[in-house]
Amino acid sequence: MSKIQNFITRLATLNQKDIKLYPYEQYNCEIAFTQKCASVQDNLNPQLLAMWKNIYDQPFFEIHHPTYNEVKTRAIFTYKPNYTSLRNAILFVDRNYQYPFVILNAYDFASAIITLEYFFINERYSSDSQHDIWYRWRICKDCQEMAKSLNLDNLCFQDASYSIDMACERPAHYFQDTLYWYQKLKLSNEVQNTPLFFRLNTMPLTNKSLCIALRLGKGDDNYDFIVRDSLASFNHSVDTQDKLDRFDKEEITMQDLKGLIATQEQREAL
Repeated sequence: MSKIQNFITRLATLNQKDIKLYPYEQYNCEIAFTQKCASVQDNLNPQLLAMWKNIYDQPFFEIHHPTYNEVKTRAIFTYKPNYTSLRNAILFVDRNYQYPFVILNAYDFASAIITLEYFFINERYSSDSQHDIWYRWRICKDCQEMAKSLNLDNLCFQDASYSIDMACERPAHYFQDTLYWYQKLKLSNEVQNTPLFFRLNTMPLTNKSLCIALRLGKGDDNYDFIVRDSLASFNHSVDTQDKLDRFDKEEITMQDLKGLIATQEQREAL
Protein backbone atom coordinates (compact mmCIF):
# COMPACT_ATOMS: atom_id res chain seq x y z
CA MET A 1 0.00 0.00 0.00
CA SER A 2 3.03 2.30 0.04
CA LYS A 3 2.26 3.45 -3.51
CA ILE A 4 -1.23 4.47 -2.42
CA GLN A 5 0.24 6.57 0.38
CA ASN A 6 2.72 8.12 -2.06
CA PHE A 7 -0.15 8.89 -4.39
CA ILE A 8 -2.18 10.58 -1.64
CA THR A 9 0.85 12.75 -0.92
CA ARG A 10 1.12 13.57 -4.62
CA LEU A 11 -2.51 14.72 -4.74
CA ALA A 12 -1.99 16.89 -1.67
CA THR A 13 0.93 18.68 -3.30
CA LEU A 14 -0.25 18.77 -6.92
CA ASN A 15 1.16 21.72 -8.85
CA GLN A 16 0.14 23.26 -12.18
CA LYS A 17 3.72 23.44 -13.38
CA ASP A 18 3.64 19.66 -13.94
CA ILE A 19 0.71 19.74 -16.40
CA LYS A 20 1.16 18.06 -19.79
CA LEU A 21 -1.25 17.24 -22.59
CA TYR A 22 -2.40 13.63 -22.50
CA PRO A 23 -0.83 11.99 -25.60
CA TYR A 24 -3.84 9.82 -26.39
CA GLU A 25 -2.40 8.76 -29.73
CA GLN A 26 0.34 6.84 -27.88
CA TYR A 27 -2.01 4.68 -25.84
CA ASN A 28 -4.65 2.00 -26.29
CA CYS A 29 -7.28 2.29 -23.58
CA GLU A 30 -10.77 3.65 -22.98
CA ILE A 31 -9.62 7.16 -22.09
CA ALA A 32 -7.27 7.38 -25.08
CA PHE A 33 -9.94 6.21 -27.52
CA THR A 34 -12.48 8.64 -26.07
CA GLN A 35 -10.13 11.59 -26.45
CA LYS A 36 -9.11 10.47 -29.93
CA CYS A 37 -12.76 10.51 -31.01
CA ALA A 38 -13.34 13.87 -29.33
CA SER A 39 -10.38 15.39 -31.15
CA VAL A 40 -12.15 14.80 -34.50
CA GLN A 41 -15.64 15.52 -33.11
CA ASP A 42 -16.66 11.88 -33.45
CA ASN A 43 -18.46 11.49 -30.11
CA LEU A 44 -21.12 9.30 -31.76
CA ASN A 45 -18.62 6.76 -33.06
CA PRO A 46 -20.47 3.39 -32.84
CA GLN A 47 -17.42 1.65 -31.38
CA LEU A 48 -17.11 4.36 -28.73
CA LEU A 49 -20.79 4.09 -27.80
CA ALA A 50 -20.56 0.30 -27.53
CA MET A 51 -17.47 0.61 -25.33
CA TRP A 52 -19.11 2.97 -22.85
CA LYS A 53 -22.35 1.02 -22.88
CA ASN A 54 -20.43 -2.10 -21.87
CA ILE A 55 -18.52 -0.25 -19.14
CA TYR A 56 -21.62 1.24 -17.51
CA ASP A 57 -23.51 -2.05 -17.78
CA GLN A 58 -21.02 -3.82 -15.50
CA PRO A 59 -21.64 -4.14 -11.74
CA PHE A 60 -18.30 -2.42 -10.96
CA PHE A 61 -16.82 0.56 -12.78
CA GLU A 62 -13.59 -0.64 -14.40
CA ILE A 63 -11.30 0.82 -17.07
CA HIS A 64 -7.68 0.28 -18.05
CA HIS A 65 -4.88 2.47 -16.72
CA PRO A 66 -4.28 5.50 -18.96
CA THR A 67 -0.53 4.81 -19.39
CA TYR A 68 -0.07 1.19 -18.28
CA ASN A 69 -2.76 -0.03 -20.63
CA GLU A 70 -2.38 -3.71 -19.74
CA VAL A 71 -3.49 -2.98 -16.16
CA LYS A 72 -7.21 -3.08 -15.41
CA THR A 73 -8.35 -0.83 -12.59
CA ARG A 74 -11.53 -0.30 -10.59
CA ALA A 75 -13.13 2.86 -9.18
CA ILE A 76 -12.97 2.74 -5.38
CA PHE A 77 -13.56 6.33 -4.23
CA THR A 78 -15.22 9.47 -5.57
CA TYR A 79 -15.07 13.11 -4.53
CA LYS A 80 -17.24 16.15 -5.32
CA PRO A 81 -16.70 19.74 -4.15
CA ASN A 82 -20.43 19.94 -3.40
CA TYR A 83 -23.48 17.95 -4.38
CA THR A 84 -24.54 20.24 -7.27
CA SER A 85 -21.12 20.72 -8.85
CA LEU A 86 -20.53 19.33 -12.33
CA ARG A 87 -16.95 18.52 -11.26
CA ASN A 88 -16.29 14.98 -10.04
CA ALA A 89 -13.08 13.11 -9.21
CA ILE A 90 -12.68 9.32 -9.28
CA LEU A 91 -9.87 7.30 -7.71
CA PHE A 92 -8.96 4.04 -9.47
CA VAL A 93 -6.64 1.30 -8.30
CA ASP A 94 -5.58 -2.13 -9.54
CA ARG A 95 -6.02 -5.32 -7.56
CA ASN A 96 -2.39 -5.19 -6.37
CA TYR A 97 -2.40 -1.50 -5.39
CA GLN A 98 0.49 -0.65 -7.71
CA TYR A 99 -1.07 1.77 -10.20
CA PRO A 100 -3.41 4.30 -8.54
CA PHE A 101 -4.68 7.24 -10.55
CA VAL A 102 -7.38 9.89 -10.42
CA ILE A 103 -9.47 11.33 -13.20
CA LEU A 104 -11.36 14.59 -12.89
CA ASN A 105 -14.47 15.10 -14.97
CA ALA A 106 -16.01 18.43 -15.96
CA TYR A 107 -17.84 18.56 -19.28
CA ASP A 108 -16.36 15.26 -20.44
CA PHE A 109 -14.74 12.09 -19.12
CA ALA A 110 -11.13 12.48 -17.90
CA SER A 111 -10.79 16.24 -18.25
CA ALA A 112 -7.62 15.69 -16.22
CA ILE A 113 -5.63 12.59 -15.26
CA ILE A 114 -3.22 12.27 -12.33
CA THR A 115 -1.01 9.19 -12.04
CA LEU A 116 2.04 8.55 -9.89
CA GLU A 117 4.23 9.89 -12.69
CA TYR A 118 2.11 12.34 -14.69
CA PHE A 119 -0.37 15.19 -14.46
CA PHE A 120 -2.25 15.18 -17.76
CA ILE A 121 -4.84 17.62 -19.05
CA ASN A 122 -7.33 17.06 -21.86
CA GLU A 123 -6.38 19.32 -24.77
CA ARG A 124 -9.85 20.87 -24.52
CA TYR A 125 -8.67 22.74 -21.39
CA SER A 126 -5.18 23.72 -22.53
CA SER A 127 -5.82 27.20 -23.93
CA ASP A 128 -4.99 30.57 -22.38
CA SER A 129 -8.67 31.46 -21.99
CA GLN A 130 -9.77 32.69 -18.59
CA HIS A 131 -11.91 29.57 -18.15
CA ASP A 132 -9.10 27.12 -18.89
CA ILE A 133 -6.61 28.98 -16.69
CA TRP A 134 -9.13 28.87 -13.85
CA TYR A 135 -9.92 25.19 -14.44
CA ARG A 136 -6.28 24.11 -14.34
CA TRP A 137 -5.92 25.95 -11.03
CA ARG A 138 -9.19 24.42 -9.80
CA ILE A 139 -8.02 20.86 -10.58
CA CYS A 140 -5.13 21.23 -8.16
CA LYS A 141 -7.40 22.63 -5.46
CA ASP A 142 -9.92 19.78 -5.93
CA CYS A 143 -7.17 17.16 -5.69
CA GLN A 144 -5.74 18.76 -2.56
CA GLU A 145 -9.19 18.73 -0.95
CA MET A 146 -9.77 15.15 -2.09
CA ALA A 147 -6.47 14.06 -0.49
CA LYS A 148 -7.78 15.19 2.91
CA SER A 149 -10.57 12.58 2.59
CA LEU A 150 -8.24 9.71 1.73
CA ASN A 151 -6.53 7.32 4.11
CA LEU A 152 -5.30 3.77 3.78
CA ASP A 153 -8.01 2.42 6.07
CA ASN A 154 -10.87 3.25 3.70
CA LEU A 155 -9.17 2.57 0.37
CA CYS A 156 -9.40 -1.01 -0.78
CA PHE A 157 -10.07 -2.92 -3.97
CA GLN A 158 -13.54 -4.33 -3.33
CA ASP A 159 -16.82 -5.29 -4.96
CA ALA A 160 -18.50 -1.93 -4.48
CA SER A 161 -21.59 -1.10 -6.49
CA TYR A 162 -22.00 2.46 -7.68
CA SER A 163 -24.58 4.99 -8.77
CA ILE A 164 -24.33 7.45 -11.65
CA ASP A 165 -23.64 11.03 -10.66
CA MET A 166 -25.70 13.28 -12.93
CA ALA A 167 -25.83 16.37 -10.72
CA CYS A 168 -24.94 19.56 -12.54
CA GLU A 169 -25.47 23.22 -11.67
CA ARG A 170 -25.69 24.26 -15.34
CA PRO A 171 -28.75 23.17 -17.35
CA ALA A 172 -27.05 23.22 -20.78
CA HIS A 173 -24.32 20.87 -19.61
CA TYR A 174 -26.82 18.67 -17.80
CA PHE A 175 -28.87 18.07 -20.95
CA GLN A 176 -25.99 18.00 -23.48
CA ASP A 177 -23.18 16.27 -21.57
CA THR A 178 -25.06 13.98 -19.19
CA LEU A 179 -28.78 13.27 -19.67
CA TYR A 180 -28.31 12.82 -23.42
CA TRP A 181 -25.87 9.96 -22.84
CA TYR A 182 -28.06 8.18 -20.31
CA GLN A 183 -30.75 7.72 -22.95
CA LYS A 184 -28.35 7.34 -25.89
CA LEU A 185 -26.58 4.40 -24.24
CA LYS A 186 -29.93 3.01 -23.07
CA LEU A 187 -28.68 2.80 -19.49
CA SER A 188 -30.72 1.49 -16.59
CA ASN A 189 -28.19 2.32 -13.85
CA GLU A 190 -29.28 3.77 -10.55
CA VAL A 191 -28.82 7.54 -10.40
CA GLN A 192 -27.68 9.39 -7.31
CA ASN A 193 -30.63 11.10 -5.64
CA THR A 194 -29.68 14.75 -6.08
CA PRO A 195 -31.62 17.68 -7.59
CA LEU A 196 -31.87 17.27 -11.37
CA PHE A 197 -33.22 19.61 -14.02
CA PHE A 198 -35.18 16.76 -15.59
CA ARG A 199 -35.59 13.12 -14.67
CA LEU A 200 -36.46 10.42 -17.18
CA ASN A 201 -39.13 7.94 -16.11
CA THR A 202 -36.59 5.14 -16.52
CA MET A 203 -34.08 6.60 -14.04
CA PRO A 204 -34.16 4.80 -10.65
CA LEU A 205 -32.83 6.96 -7.79
CA THR A 206 -30.58 5.83 -4.94
CA ASN A 207 -28.00 7.06 -2.42
CA LYS A 208 -24.55 5.49 -2.58
CA SER A 209 -21.12 6.63 -1.49
CA LEU A 210 -19.50 5.66 -4.80
CA CYS A 211 -20.91 7.94 -7.52
CA ILE A 212 -19.48 7.75 -11.04
CA ALA A 213 -19.91 10.76 -13.29
CA LEU A 214 -21.63 10.38 -16.64
CA ARG A 215 -19.76 12.97 -18.71
CA LEU A 216 -19.07 11.96 -22.29
CA GLY A 217 -18.83 15.34 -24.01
CA LYS A 218 -21.43 17.22 -26.00
CA GLY A 219 -24.15 15.00 -27.39
CA ASP A 220 -26.41 15.44 -30.37
CA ASP A 221 -28.66 18.51 -30.54
CA ASN A 222 -31.78 16.35 -30.83
CA TYR A 223 -33.62 16.22 -27.51
CA ASP A 224 -36.93 14.80 -28.71
CA PHE A 225 -36.49 12.03 -26.15
CA ILE A 226 -37.24 14.56 -23.40
CA VAL A 227 -40.51 15.55 -25.07
CA ARG A 228 -41.45 11.90 -25.60
CA ASP A 229 -40.75 11.11 -21.96
CA SER A 230 -42.79 14.11 -20.81
CA LEU A 231 -45.67 13.14 -23.08
CA ALA A 232 -45.63 9.62 -21.69
CA SER A 233 -45.90 11.05 -18.17
CA PHE A 234 -48.68 13.38 -19.25
CA ASN A 235 -50.68 10.63 -20.93
CA HIS A 236 -50.23 8.35 -17.93
CA SER A 237 -51.12 10.88 -15.22
CA VAL A 238 -53.90 12.94 -16.83
CA ASP A 239 -57.38 11.44 -16.73
CA THR A 240 -58.58 10.12 -20.11
CA GLN A 241 -61.81 12.12 -19.97
CA ASP A 242 -59.88 15.33 -19.29
CA LYS A 243 -57.83 14.74 -22.44
CA LEU A 244 -60.96 13.99 -24.45
CA ASP A 245 -62.61 17.17 -23.19
CA ARG A 246 -59.59 19.35 -23.97
CA PHE A 247 -58.05 17.72 -27.03
CA ASP A 248 -60.67 15.25 -28.25
CA LYS A 249 -58.04 12.52 -27.93
CA GLU A 250 -57.32 9.82 -25.38
CA GLU A 251 -53.58 10.28 -25.86
CA ILE A 252 -51.45 13.17 -27.10
CA THR A 253 -48.75 12.31 -29.64
CA MET A 254 -45.63 14.15 -30.77
CA GLN A 255 -47.48 15.16 -33.93
CA ASP A 256 -50.34 16.57 -31.86
CA LEU A 257 -47.88 18.56 -29.79
CA LYS A 258 -46.20 20.03 -32.86
CA GLY A 259 -49.62 21.04 -34.16
CA LEU A 260 -50.47 22.77 -30.89
CA ILE A 261 -47.15 24.64 -30.97
CA ALA A 262 -47.72 25.72 -34.58
CA THR A 263 -51.20 26.98 -33.70
CA GLN A 264 -49.87 28.98 -30.77
CA GLU A 265 -47.11 30.50 -32.90
CA GLN A 266 -49.69 31.58 -35.48
CA ARG A 267 -51.77 33.24 -32.78
CA GLU A 268 -48.75 35.09 -31.41
CA ALA A 269 -47.84 36.31 -34.92
CA LEU A 270 -51.22 38.04 -35.35
